[in-house]
Amino acid sequence: MELTGLRTVEGLREMDWRDYADHLLTWSELEWLLEVADCRWKHDGDPKKPHAALSAGGCSDTFINLGTMLRSYDGVCALLAWNVMMLIPEEIRGQITWVVGSDKSATPLARSVAHLLRAKHGKMRKTDDGGEKRQYWLQENGLIEKGDLVQQVEDLTVAGKTPQSVREGVRVGNTQLEEICFSPILAMIVDCTVPQITQIGGSRVVSLARHETNNFAPGKCPLCAVGSPRLRPRGDQGRNWEVLMGRLTP
Repeated sequence: MELTGLRTVEGLREMDWRDYADHLLTWSELEWLLEVADCRWKHDGDPKKPHAALSAGGCSDTFINLGTMLRSYDGVCALLAWNVMMLIPEEIRGQITWVVGSDKSATPLARSVAHLLRAKHGKMRKTDDGGEKRQYWLQENGLIEKGDLVQQVEDLTVAGKTPQSVREGVRVGNTQLEEICFSPILAMIVDCTVPQITQIGGSRVVSLARHETNNFAPGKCPLCAVGSPRLRPRGDQGRNWEVLMGRLTP
């Protein structure tokens, strides 16, 4: 079946992901899903309009709200989990005992991939105390054992900081082991890094799609320079997204 046949959020809610699991999705198909789900935004160049403030500290003229789409539509999440799983070579898939992904954006994805692989889902918790953001291993997960293989999956990354934070959180939460054995593949849906990051923590980054966005380091954003206000896209209980999309005034 063609994904372009899904034209409403009702269609996304009712979809059977197995109807679309005959191939790996392309960027154009992902873009279609994001548009239908109202989960993609791009600045139109008007300096009076706000732009996206990124969690890594910089800015962007584009925001792909994959985390919201994964949480909102179970069928879409299951389809993308199958796609991400298929990025991992079969000989590795058979050895995976844990699946982890960043809180909160990649939690549904990691849970779904773990289900497909019949592995354990290692839940993470993000903390933001106004300083450096961290990802923590939840004690309720239990502990990773010697010989376990941990597969990391992510929805997307812009700078690679969050995936690195996940790995550090897994290590800190499992100090009984001298070393955590991570899969040699870090699989994600969309790679937005510029310049492209090909490895994180010794694992090769493999993505379903690569999509370059205009991301700007702190103090070097041309949109800030012309007076465009910064907004955290998922902030203020969803109101910021409505402002970015032009449905509410700042």
